[in-house]
Amino acid sequence: MMIRQKEERPSKRVRSDVDIDPLMTAVLPAPSSFSDPKIWKGHQLESPLLLNHRPSTANGVPITLSHPIFARFQELCNSCEVNQEECDFVLNLTSVMSDPFKDEDKRRDKFVEIVEQYFLRSCDRTFFGKTHTDGCITMRKGLLRIPLAILEVKPELGIGSGCPYVQATAYYGRYIVDGLSEAHKKDHEQLRYSSCCPAFLIYLTGPYVGIAGAVYSERASFDPLSPVIPLLFLNHYPESMLLVARVFRALKICLSELETYYENLKFISKNDNIPRQAAFPYIQEIDFNGE
Repeated sequence: MMIRQKEERPSKRVRSDVDIDPLMTAVLPAPSSFSDPKIWKGHQLESPLLLNHRPSTANGVPITLSHPIFARFQELCNSCEVNQEECDFVLNLTSVMSDPFKDEDKRRDKFVEIVEQYFLRSCDRTFFGKTHTDGCITMRKGLLRIPLAILEVKPELGIGSGCPYVQATAYYGRYIVDGLSEAHKKDHEQLRYSSCCPAFLIYLTGPYVGIAGAVYSERASFDPLSPVIPLLFLNHYPESMLLVARVFRALKICLSELETYYENLKFISKNDNIPRQAAFPYIQEIDFNGE
């Protein structure tokens, strides 16, 4: 009779953020450094810290499955009505962004001035740890400041180091790990457990702008939500000008809806013994042929 050795099965334990996300244990470089491909390739090739499609293997679940605000934005970009306010805004923005600027700060300041007036929101240089963004639209919930949109600017194509999209994703990664205040880190951890922390990213390079979305489900994940759009005064191409108007109108609407989402968000914590729902798609049922 053969005696077989009993196989030992690994004990089960609850996974934590640290177990599944290298971002939580790695030292993320300063976002301005991380935007340089010579730097980010060392952190992104094998076990990427940020699922931002740089390189192509750094991809995750589509963010439109994590929160409805991103599909809403894309739908509005294709269908929302624009009025005289948007037309005036686009004429002003494209006229100004088509001009040359002495440096990045001058372009950034003018862009922020125009969009603040249109969004009716402040876009401040917010500190993420010891570094700060070119702009961040935030809201308050209790003691927390929560970013609704993060802005990164480069002066012109080919001028300014690194990629503004990658740099914006790195700022969001910094926010997920540390929050915006050391004093309220426990509150931030509770927010991170209660929500996928949706936010928009705005990246401007010279007179060209793109919009992306960011979530923290099981990993920090990002998807571009618009093409890179010229902010040039193209008076002979009304379709291009209309696209600019719709994108910024859609973003204005979605920033308000995203703020409402956070205002209504109920916090949970690991101590409540409730699974972290933000790690799963928000869609929990579908209607198929009426069933």
